[in-house]
Amino acid sequence: MKTYIGVDPAIRLNGMAACFIKPNKEVEFKKYKRFVDFILDVTKWKQYEHPVILVEDSSLQNLTFHNSINRAILSKMSRNVGMNQAASRIAYEWIKENGCEAYNISPLQKGSKWTKISFMKVFQNEGYKFEPNFKTAKISQDEIDCFTLALQAKNYMKR
Repeated sequence: MKTYIGVDPAIRLNGMAACFIKPNKEVEFKKYKRFVDFILDVTKWKQYEHPVILVEDSSLQNLTFHNSINRAILSKMSRNVGMNQAASRIAYEWIKENGCEAYNISPLQKGSKWTKISFMKVFQNEGYKFEPNFKTAKISQDEIDCFTLALQAKNYMKR
């Protein structure tokens, strides 16, 4: 049995998120206030049963910004995208460096964002259960995104 982990990296307050789908179908979410908190936590991931990790790696898409916005906004967007691309690449490399089976995909490969309604339907239809004390009313888009990545990690191995 394996634990499937989806990682949605970003450099912003509470920007790093991970979802752990455990062999007993319990789903655990983790959010990291700082990138360094994520880096430190990865060193403990081998405690999970045969972890397989899929990281959304925005550096694979090679897009920086759109040309239709004023120069100041373009500059800010470019810096943010660059930081997120670096975070994605470092997260992926660090996970592999710590001996875990890891794969990376571009945001385009990940597919379109799910709504909370579609997330809950898949979650319930597949028989997943939330970890104790999880408040479903507070589910965030980051958590939904990393859940979809964890699901894809499960399917990614079959390729």
